Amino acid sequence: MRTLVDLFHTFAPLGEKTALVNRTGVRRFEVSYLELSELSLKMAALLARNGVEPGDRVLLWGPNSSWWGVAYWGIIMRGA
Repeated sequence: MRTLVDLFHTFAPLGEKTALVNRTGVRRFEVSYLELSELSLKMAALLARNGVEPGDRVLLWGPNSSWWGVAYWGIIMRGA
C-alpha cells in the first residue's frame, strides 16, 4: 500500500516538470516538482523549529495556490 509520503518521494525525480501553476490576473507562475519538493521540506523543517511534532494536528487554511500545496506537503512530511 502506497502512502502520501511515498507519493511525495516521486516529486523530486520529476525535476523541472510543472507541478503547480499560480495565476495572478494575466500572469502565470509555474512551480516545478523539484521546487515543490524542496520548498515542502523547508516547510517541514520550519514546522519542526516551531514545535510541531509528528502526530500533531495542523489547520491549513488559505487560498488555492502553490503555497497551499507547499504547506500541505510540508505538514505531511513532518508527520503532522
